[in-house]
Formats: sequence, C-alpha cells, structure tokens
Amino acid sequence: MTKYIAFYISNHGFGHASRNIQIIRTLLKLEDEIEIFIKTAGPQLQFMKRHFKEDERLHFYEQETDVGLVLKEGTLLIDEEKLERRIGEFVDSWEELIEQEQDFFQENKIGLVVSDICPWALLAAEEARIKSVLITNFTWIEIYKEYLPENLWDAYLTCYESASKVLIYEVHQPEVPSYNPEYEMVSLVCRKFEEEEVERIQKQYDKPIVMISVGMSANLSEEIDVSHLPYHFIITPGLKVKGDNVTYLSPDTKNTQNYVAASTYVIAKAGWTTVSEILLSNRKCALLGRDTVAEDRTTIGILKERNQCIEIQTEDLLHMEQVLERMEQFPYSFEYEYHNDDYEIGKKLLLLYPERRKRGWKKQEDK
Repeated sequence: MTKYIAFYISNHGFGHASRNIQIIRTLLKLEDEIEIFIKTAGPQLQFMKRHFKEDERLHFYEQETDVGLVLKEGTLLIDEEKLERRIGEFVDSWEELIEQEQDFFQENKIGLVVSDICPWALLAAEEARIKSVLITNFTWIEIYKEYLPENLWDAYLTCYESASKVLIYEVHQPEVPSYNPEYEMVSLVCRKFEEEEVERIQKQYDKPIVMISVGMSANLSEEIDVSHLPYHFIITPGLKVKGDNVTYLSPDTKNTQNYVAASTYVIAKAGWTTVSEILLSNRKCALLGRDTVAEDRTTIGILKERNQCIEIQTEDLLHMEQVLERMEQFPYSFEYEYHNDDYEIGKKLLLLYPERRKRGWKKQEDK
C-alpha cells in the first residue's frame, strides 16, 4: 500500500527545511511505496529542491506556511506592532486555508500530515480526520507570549494541541511537552556528514579552520581583520571579514554541514539546526546571544550548562583574537550522548501511518 505523507515546513529561516531534508531522505530509503508532498515557500522551497535528485515520489508546492518573526528594519529587534498585525492577519486566514486543504488532502490521498512548525496544517488534518505529527524543539508560543496578546498566541496553542503526536527534539524549550500529552522525545537531526568531503575541505588549508555562520544576525557594518590570526576562516554570507586567510561560501553552497564538521571552531548564531550540526560533529563553538528570542536563550542556556558552548555578543566579533583565545581555553565537554535520530524518526512516522486511510472524511460527512 502506497503511503501519502504531506510535510508542512516553516518558511521562516532555513533550519526547519534543512532538518526535514534528512528526515525525508530517510523516509525515501525506508519505504519504496511512498509519495511525499512538501509545502513551503520562497528560498526555502528552492533550497529543498536543490537537495533532492529527480524522484517521482517527491512533490513540491509553493505555499506560505508561516510568519515567524518580524524585525525592525536593519536590526535584530522584533517589531511588535508589525508582528501583531501580521500574526492577526495570518490567524484570520486559517479558516480559508483549512478549507482549501481539505481538497488537497482528498485529491492526493494524504494519510499523514507532518508539521515543522506550521500551526494551521495541524487543524486542517484534524478537520479531515487525518493523523498529524508535530516535530520541533520549540513553538512560536514561547516567543509570541512575550510580544503578543493572549488571543493570538492562544490560537497557536489550539493548533499544537490538535496534533495526534508530538516528537520533541533534544535541546528544546521546556514548555513544549506541556502543550500536548501525546509526545515522545527524540535526539537530534541534521543532514548527514560526508566524510570524503570533510577530508577534502580540511586538506585545502594548511591552518585550523574557523567557520563563522552568523548570517545577518551580527548586523555589523565594520570590517573584521583576521589576516594576522593563525587560522583559515570560512564565512557564510552576511559578515565582512578581511584577510588572505578568508574564504566566503556562496549562498548556493548546498551541504554546509560538511564545513561545520571540517572546522576546529564554529562561531554561529544559536539556530537549533546549526547547533545540531555542531553537537553531532563534536565541534567547539561560540554562539551569538540574542536575548530577545526565547528559543536562542534556551538553547544557549542548555549548552552553557553542559559546557558545550561559550556565549558571545555581536560586538565581540570585532575582537576575534580574544574570542578564539576564550574558545581555546574553555573546557568543552563531549560526554553528553547525542545521535542523528533520522532513522528512528522515519520509523515512527511510518508506524503512525494508518493501515488503511480513512475514507469517511469529515468534509464529506457534513454534506
């Protein structure tokens, strides 16, 4: 029996797309008779398409699934007024989205919905009496509670409560298990490291590698001179770094996890998926603090407690030598056991798929 699974992936940032690439790859290996429908939007959709060879079992759909955060122009500060307006409009659109999705489910014989962390897709699945799975380390509730009125973040809570099952990643927001009693804990997930590619990257340079992946998060106009430091720096777009010992990665670089694994030190923002790559490759890291976002605070707090990162601020990047001295001297711990849990997650999703897809759709029954 062919299994028809729909993934609804947040189009806020690239971390959600990145971690689901590995889960989808594993599902395709575990199950021959499977059709996977992927819904996300914009750069995230193109990013996912680049990671898959032509496979007739994969179907991509352009759709805005999420709002995420709205920042004040040129800053990392949340624009509360614009965020409240955008989320209000988004929540108001759910009724229509849910109604439209009933036709999509029926036309494509969907038997399981997977959400990371698109809220309304879970309500759409409940409406159609289809099993749904929320996979995440956080929800928007923890962040929105600090900025939005209760009626808006409570609408998200209603969605997350409706999931048939919740799979919660390691290094997660402590509130997440309280939203839905049907949860299970899993470890970490990231795209697989390719040993030959990691070795190739390391052999390119005669100095230890420092990878810096802070994107636009640093918001620094000054150029950082690292030409005198005994390292080779590999930089993702968004930061101005000067020196003959600097390599910039193209925005189209596909498997950046290999550069993480090839590095001696990684300086990054505290996005969960990048952190997962760091932990699974046992790299020493410095994470960029962002106190305005609950997820970042929690991630850094957990890792600092486990001696697995140091925290730095944006202005520290201007003093790269001191940052690297701190990293050299810090007693990093690698005793905590993490593993790439894509295989177990894939098996759990397949076990949740109903033996026989229900034909008694609520939409049809109500007619």
